[in-house]
Amino acid sequence: MTQISLYIEDTVANKLSDAARLMNCYISKYAASLVSERLAETPAAKKPRSAMRGCLKGKVWMSDDFNAPLSEMRE
Repeated sequence: MTQISLYIEDTVANKLSDAARLMNCYISKYAASLVSERLAETPAAKKPRSAMRGCLKGKVWMSDDFNAPLSEMRE
């Protein structure tokens, strides 16, 4: 290859590299704006509710012989 063609290839490669860096910057800024918009659109009503401790008190029971062997399993 001649010296001119090497210079041209190097110049094209540099321009492509600069364009890729610039596009990466644009894409990251665009993604950041999308995320911030999405977070701003989240309504306050969709916040997770806190657990209501004790709300099932008296509704759940366990048999006294819970740990006893099952009659079906005896041989």
